[in-house]
Amino acid sequence: MRFIRFMSSYFNMNNKIKISLSLFTLIPFILISIYIYITVCATIKKDFVNQINEQLTTNVNLINRDYLLFINKSRYFHINSYVVSGIISALEWDPLTSYDFQSYMRSLTRDLEFSDPNTRAFTFYVANYSSNSEYIANINELTNSKLVAEILETPVMEEIWNAQLKSGSINKNFISFYRNITSAIGIPCILEVNIPYSDIQNYLSLMRLPESAILIHASASGEILNSGALVSTANQPLIENSEKMFLIHSKPLLDGSLITITIPKNILYLKNLHVLLSILAGLITLGILVIFASNFTSKKITGSLGDFMTYLKRNNIRGDYLSLDPDLENARNVDEISVIKQKFINIINTMNETHSDLLSSKSQNNELQIKLLHARLNPHLLYNSLSAIKWFAIRNKDAKTAEMIDSMSYYYRIALNEGEEIILVSHELRLIKEYVQIMQYTNSNPYQLVFQVAEEMQNIYIPVHLLQPAVENAILHGLKKMSDGVITIRGNQQGDDLIFEVIDNGSGMDAETIDKVLKIQFKKTRGGYGIKNLIQRIKLYYGDSYGININSENQKGTTLTIKIKAFTQEELEQYKSK
Repeated sequence: MRFIRFMSSYFNMNNKIKISLSLFTLIPFILISIYIYITVCATIKKDFVNQINEQLTTNVNLINRDYLLFINKSRYFHINSYVVSGIISALEWDPLTSYDFQSYMRSLTRDLEFSDPNTRAFTFYVANYSSNSEYIANINELTNSKLVAEILETPVMEEIWNAQLKSGSINKNFISFYRNITSAIGIPCILEVNIPYSDIQNYLSLMRLPESAILIHASASGEILNSGALVSTANQPLIENSEKMFLIHSKPLLDGSLITITIPKNILYLKNLHVLLSILAGLITLGILVIFASNFTSKKITGSLGDFMTYLKRNNIRGDYLSLDPDLENARNVDEISVIKQKFINIINTMNETHSDLLSSKSQNNELQIKLLHARLNPHLLYNSLSAIKWFAIRNKDAKTAEMIDSMSYYYRIALNEGEEIILVSHELRLIKEYVQIMQYTNSNPYQLVFQVAEEMQNIYIPVHLLQPAVENAILHGLKKMSDGVITIRGNQQGDDLIFEVIDNGSGMDAETIDKVLKIQFKKTRGGYGIKNLIQRIKLYYGDSYGININSENQKGTTLTIKIKAFTQEELEQYKSK
C-alpha cells in the first residue's frame, strides 16, 4: 500500500483516474480468472485420473476373469471322482487307467491349455510318484520346500500364489498358484496351476496411456512382474521419484498383485499452461479495452483541469521571470477551474512585473531602491491570493495544485523576507527546497535535492538568494530534460571563509563557456541574469577577493563553488552599508 501511495505521487489526476478505473474494473476479472484457472486445472486433473482409473478397473476385471477360469477349474478337480481315481491309478501304475486319465484331462482343460511342451496349465505333484506322466509329477520336483510345507498346511479351498513368475520354454512366463488336494487323494498332493503371463500383458498393452507413462505390475510381495516394453531400466529412477510423478494404483487383483501407472506431472503442467495462456490472452484483450475506456472517461472528467496543467507545464521560468503560455492567458472556461486559472494568471503577472523592475535596477547595492521595488508587490495580496487558490484546489480535490501553491507561498515568504536582504543559511536552504519543488511541478521532472551543509553553518547570515541562482542555472541548463537529475549542495567553513558548492550531474559545459560565464560575457540563453547578478552581489557585499568558481566538463556535470566571508548579521549589515 505504501508503494502504491508513493507511486501515485508522481501521477496527475487524469492518470490517477485512469489507473483507478482500470484497477477497479480489472481486479474482479483477475480474481475470477484465477478461480477459473484453479477450477479448470482441478477438473483436468480429475478427468485425467478418472480416465486412467476406468482403464485400470476394466483391465483388472478382465485379468480377474481369466484368473477365475483357472481358479474355478482347479476347485473342481478335488471333487471330481474320475480325476481323483485317475491320480490314484497312476500311482498304482495301471496303464489303461492312466491313459484314460490323460485323455480325460485333455478334454477337461482343452479351453485353458496353451502351446508349451514343458509346461502344462494343470499339474498334480504327488508324493512317491516315480513314473513319467503328462499331468502328474513327483512332489520333490517342487524345489521350494518352504512353499511346499505352506501349501500342505493350507485348506483345499484356498490358493497359494507364487510371488515370482515361473519361467517356461520358448520365452514364456507364467503366474502360478497352488492348491492342496491331499484330503481327496489320501497322500500329499499339490495341484499347480500355470496362467500364461502373456495373456495379462495383452490386456495391459491395450491401455491408452501417454507416451511417457510407465505401467508397473507388481506382486503382493513387491516383485515387479512385467518387463520389456512396459517398463524399462532407464525409467526406473522416475518410478521412485513421486515428486515428479503421479502414482495411480489399481485395486488388488485376485493374486494380490497391483497395477500402478506412473505419469510425469509435466503432462498435466502442459495442459494447465495451455489453459493459463488462454486466460491471459483474454485478460490482455480485456485490459486493452478497459484502458481505452478508462482513458476516454478520465478525459471527460478532468478535461478542463488537464488543459490547465498542460499550460502550466509549458511555462518556463527564465531568470526571475515566469513566462505564461499564450493559450493559458487566453483560456476562458465556465467551470470551477476558471477562478483558479484567473487568480493564478493575475499573481504571475504581478510577480513578473515586480521582478522585471528588480532586474532593471542599475544599482543593486542601493538598499532603498530595492526596498521600493519590493514594496510594489503587496505581500498580503500575494499570500491571500495564494491561499484562495489553494482552498479552491482543495475543494476540487486537486492535491497537486494545492502542494504547488504551498511551495510558492513558502518560497516568496522567504524570498521577500519583509524587505530584508539578509537571511540565515537554514532559511536559504528552505527557499531552495521550495524553489526546486516548484520547478518539479513546472517541468514535470523529479529532481533529487541533497543537502550536505555543516550544522554549525545553519545560523550564519548570508545575502538572500546567494545559492538560488546557481540551483536555478543547474535545473534550466544542466538538468534540462533529465529524469534522474541530482543537485547536491555542500557547505563548510574554512577559517573565516564560507565555502558553498552546488553540484549537478547534468550536461556540463566546456572551458570556453565557463570562461565567458565568469567574465560575465555569456549570452542570456546560458545562465541568464541570475549568475551575473550573483557575481555582482558577491563583489558588492564581500569585495573582489570573493566570488564564484566553476568546474565542469561536457556530459559530466558541473560544480559551482561560492566563496564568501563568514560575517555576523551586524558585520554584514555594516559592510553592506559601506
